[in-house]
Amino acid sequence: MTMKVKQITAQQFMKIADGRRKVMGDGKVVHCPKSIALEGAPGMGKTAVIRSLGEHWGLPVVTVAINQWCNAADIVGFNYVGHKSENGLFEIAGEDAIPPWMPVYRVDPVTGERVKTSDETKGYKVWRDPKTNMTEAHPAIILLDEFSAANQQIQGAFLSVALDKVVKNFKLDNDTNFFIAYNSCERAGFEGQNSEISDALVGCNGRFDPMELVYDWYPVNEAVKKNKYISAFWKAFSTKYLKDLDICNDNVRGDKNSCGRTWESTLVELSNNCFDSKNWNDDAELILDINFATSPEVVKKFISYVKTFDIPTGEDFLSGKVVVKKYSDAVMGINAMISLFGFRNRANETIVSAKELSFFENFLNTEYETGTKNPDGSAIFGSKTELYMVAKSALLRENLESRKEFGFIASVLNSYEQKNSDAEEF
Repeated sequence: MTMKVKQITAQQFMKIADGRRKVMGDGKVVHCPKSIALEGAPGMGKTAVIRSLGEHWGLPVVTVAINQWCNAADIVGFNYVGHKSENGLFEIAGEDAIPPWMPVYRVDPVTGERVKTSDETKGYKVWRDPKTNMTEAHPAIILLDEFSAANQQIQGAFLSVALDKVVKNFKLDNDTNFFIAYNSCERAGFEGQNSEISDALVGCNGRFDPMELVYDWYPVNEAVKKNKYISAFWKAFSTKYLKDLDICNDNVRGDKNSCGRTWESTLVELSNNCFDSKNWNDDAELILDINFATSPEVVKKFISYVKTFDIPTGEDFLSGKVVVKKYSDAVMGINAMISLFGFRNRANETIVSAKELSFFENFLNTEYETGTKNPDGSAIFGSKTELYMVAKSALLRENLESRKEFGFIASVLNSYEQKNSDAEEF
């Protein structure tokens, strides 16, 4: 199709989408008849913004790459084998009767518990009520990705599903939300890569309103913060400088291909090679030159910023290079050290040496001033229990809570708990 679409940022998309779905006081959900078809270049954040919407609504996200479907009958043509039960519902006999993208409950292979379908659970077996052998749909967001790469027959099949929320004789939950994502054919380097999108699907008379997602630095930085493979140094660098670098500004760049994915992947690569302001060389600059090959101004500004930017790292705290006196700095140090341990764990390196572990334990057991004083002028020290709680939370975040090296943290917290319990009984 050819029509001029409205350009929106990720934050505007969230507001618009949120306004099209309203939860009533009785728990019922009311939807605007139209949803949104997101156009944009690869890496512009189309999938990321849909995931953020799922978190906001508390719904799982199921991504369907419809360019991988070649037969419309596979989408809407399932004849479920079985018969109607007394309540008029179909008893489904065949596991293959339900397409893997459909938001029906699945069975966690480890716990055996019923879980909602998501991108991570689509390979799980379908859950069925042990008494009736029935399964049921649940609310979800369904992202029809790579939509423009599918032929019109496949597009039409999904249009039918989105309109009726019915797949043959299987009824989707009323709070099933369909969104479309497709690549812009007008961006440099992507000309001619779109096939036509059905006029019946989008536009004034269709089911979806087309909008073009444009670069927005804020969600890119949020994605960087959540990426466990990016070091604390580069997360802090991104927070401070990403907006100013303007990686998607045509006045700064020479093309239209750099995007949030480029930024995130660059920081992962720099983190993997342990580059930061203290360890910066020609190899680090080569990574920038390759990832931002057509954006020399971005590279130039990036290098000037990184050479003057510095934060205490986990290594700095572990080596004792940073002398900690304030309680707030101690909290930062604990998080930095455990982030380093987690990074080493993901790189299959030795997580912590005996010397480092001894230092870490002493660090936790040291008293730190809060910066405030008692009425008599004496210093107030921070709570050691809270420091240990900070450490426990950081270990959970880095998936290190079961490591025996850090078992002393749980032991200390348990002893504090026992003391408090004994005191209450007394």
